[in-house]
Amino acid sequence: MTPPPKTDYDRLAADYDAHRSWSEAVPRRMLELARAAPGVKKLRKPFLEAGCGTGGAVKWFSRLWPEGVVGLDRSQGMLRRAREKFPFVPFVRADAGRLPFKDGSIAGAAALFLLHHLDGETRRVCFAEIRRTVVRGGRLLLATVAHEQIARHALTR
Repeated sequence: MTPPPKTDYDRLAADYDAHRSWSEAVPRRMLELARAAPGVKKLRKPFLEAGCGTGGAVKWFSRLWPEGVVGLDRSQGMLRRAREKFPFVPFVRADAGRLPFKDGSIAGAAALFLLHHLDGETRRVCFAEIRRTVVRGGRLLLATVAHEQIARHALTR
């Protein structure tokens, strides 16, 4: 299991959406990149968002990836909000360092604003788990911002 994040996301879950949202552009481009991976176009496997929070990007992933999407987060509060908003999407409470999926059962994965929560060893463990679960040739897509931007963000304070 990986160390808990420094931020208490269970406590922030109720107000999280007021500070974070996604337009369609980033998730659409990520899925285009995932589909471009060799052999992925023919797969009928779900796409994983690790660290999905309240499901802001899952909203777009579920519309754009017809094979299905799975949202994963370790915060029960964040997942509660995500399930309220998107009851048709399966959400899993788990640690990204111990994914509850079979080897090669996921077509591709995204981790959006997850990296800044992971130290070097934790990052290695999480990426190894994602690599294990993503089909051979599948893609892990990452999006993050500079630590300075995170430090200045309203949720950080």
